[in-house]
Amino acid sequence: MECLTVKQVADIKGCSQQYIRKIIGQGKITAIEAEEPINHRIQYLIPVETLPEDLRQKYYASIATDGPPVPKEKAVKKEKAKAKKPFEAYTKKEREEIMQWCEILEIWQKKRNHFESKVEGDRNVVGYLKCEYPDKQISVDILYRKYAAYKAGDFGGLLDGRGGWNRGKSAVPEVLFLQFLYFYLDDRQPAVSVCYRATVDAAKELYPEMVAQFPSEQSFRRKLKKEVPEAVVRYMRLGEKECFDKAAPYIERWYDDTEANDVWIADNHTWDVMVMRDDGSEVVHRMYLTAFLDAKSGVLTGWNVTDNPCSDSTIFALRHGILRHGIPKVCYFDNGTEFLTYDIAGRGHRTRKSQRDVPKPETILAKLGIEMKNAIVRNAKAKPIERTFSTLKEHISKLMTGYCGGKPSERPESLKRQLKNGSIPVDSEFREIIDTLIEGQYNQEPYGGTEKAYQGMTRLEVWNESIQNTIQRIASEDDLNLMLMRTTRYQKVKRNGVCIEIAGEKLWYSNADTWQHVGDEVYVRYDPTDLKTVRVYDVEDRFLYTCQVEPALLLNFIEDDKAALADANEIVRSRKKAIRNYAKGITDRLPAEYKIDMLDLSIRKAKLAREGVNIAQSSVIEPIRIDPVKETDHLQELPMASGADNVVSIDIERMNARAEMRKRNKRR
Repeated sequence: MECLTVKQVADIKGCSQQYIRKIIGQGKITAIEAEEPINHRIQYLIPVETLPEDLRQKYYASIATDGPPVPKEKAVKKEKAKAKKPFEAYTKKEREEIMQWCEILEIWQKKRNHFESKVEGDRNVVGYLKCEYPDKQISVDILYRKYAAYKAGDFGGLLDGRGGWNRGKSAVPEVLFLQFLYFYLDDRQPAVSVCYRATVDAAKELYPEMVAQFPSEQSFRRKLKKEVPEAVVRYMRLGEKECFDKAAPYIERWYDDTEANDVWIADNHTWDVMVMRDDGSEVVHRMYLTAFLDAKSGVLTGWNVTDNPCSDSTIFALRHGILRHGIPKVCYFDNGTEFLTYDIAGRGHRTRKSQRDVPKPETILAKLGIEMKNAIVRNAKAKPIERTFSTLKEHISKLMTGYCGGKPSERPESLKRQLKNGSIPVDSEFREIIDTLIEGQYNQEPYGGTEKAYQGMTRLEVWNESIQNTIQRIASEDDLNLMLMRTTRYQKVKRNGVCIEIAGEKLWYSNADTWQHVGDEVYVRYDPTDLKTVRVYDVEDRFLYTCQVEPALLLNFIEDDKAALADANEIVRSRKKAIRNYAKGITDRLPAEYKIDMLDLSIRKAKLAREGVNIAQSSVIEPIRIDPVKETDHLQELPMASGADNVVSIDIERMNARAEMRKRNKRR
């Protein structure tokens, strides 16, 4: 059986040997594996009978002409002149070499002119230059070649072209590198070595001709570092957020046109400290901080430490800041429900379409003249206060007993012992420590902003100096208490009065006169720290009256306390009695002679109208008569009903009088 080598088949087909090995691996050509006698390596031998018909004919034709078919010579293409690179395109080391050769060429031209024979002068100057530049390879031919490049402005011609012939080239074929990237750029983040081994295995299946000279793992590492941008690697392996946080450009805020109290930034922070309840119960929990940060100075203007970051905590922190530093112009909130509340600043983007045109009471920020701004959703970079919370963690949380860290890896081993011994602070102690450290430590620390004018000053000193350049708006404590009262939505006064909802529970408020306003549309304002009374306003924002909480009307489904039942019934009876007395007072004010029944009034009006009734008749009348002959025969006298001996007469006036009497009795 006659067989051909891979090279012979490639010559006949006019393609590369790699392609023949590839189609052998794909089973398109049948081959036999045999040992090469010279180097004992395995090689492919292809039987002539298994070749496709066209290749077999070419092979037989080559035998007839004593050689394989000679391929046509390709036209020689003229090489394009290399583009000259500017001087800045070379590296620092290359620029230094170019400058040195320019210096050598200038010396050569000056000294050779002193000789009558330029040939003799060149030999002498070359000897001199070799002594002056022993590290350079200098000869007459080199000088002429470098000088020609120098005159042509070709800086590349002045460089030593030896070495680096394969600079910028890689031993990794593009198809293998793409296969490697397919494995490596995966969000499961496989290691480079794992991807390299997977690429080798894939090459054995898909590219068997490349396995013999497969590049090393280090070649893949170099090509990966050189050709794939770090941003793309982060995007494909770590995700969009990690990529944009580390590789995307960011916006730097400019504070030169901002003054103190122009913008306050609000947010909540979870303290990384375990605390206990004040009542001595062993309920371990973490507290929260609701804080307002002045954008200009970095001062924490107002704060509130709470175990429930809610809208009430936001109002307490705002009140704390206004009493100490005045009223800001703008409050910068994120999109949490504790800030986007209908009575603080409105619902913002959380407003439902069905509620956008519904009238609402004036918000707290509107009463204070504060403009609300909202950060982009899920964009922590928009809130500089996040950096402040990191500082609070480092400067305050880590100083305290009970520090637990923000994640399990940060939790100290001593925490378990502290919790067991109960040596962690209680709520009230923790609040006092936080107030002291924020006021006396954090606000007194050096200013960390970018403005050079305030370098070397503390945060509070920056605020004190900046506030002199603007108008500071302040409010008295009494006025502030009134303006910071919470507001309900519009509601109608019901039988039990008006209500507010606290922690999912409805509290009803009323007074002795609430029953007079049932059905009126109002809204309620209340102080979260004092829920004994509320203030009621109409839809035009006019104050109407004050209501008190009615706990006596809230009873258990089965109430055993007789005193509680008696109190509730007494309130109900008093309201009913007031309604009766009010109604009686209305009817009693009308004189008796004017108390006329509406039916009697209607009858009188009808009688007066009846006397003047004149029914007009037509000028042409057609009488209609009965035929007595036809009708009298059928008329029969009807018998009188049984018991109808006496005729009954109906007295209408007597009936009206009795009806009037019954109505007067009911009114009494």
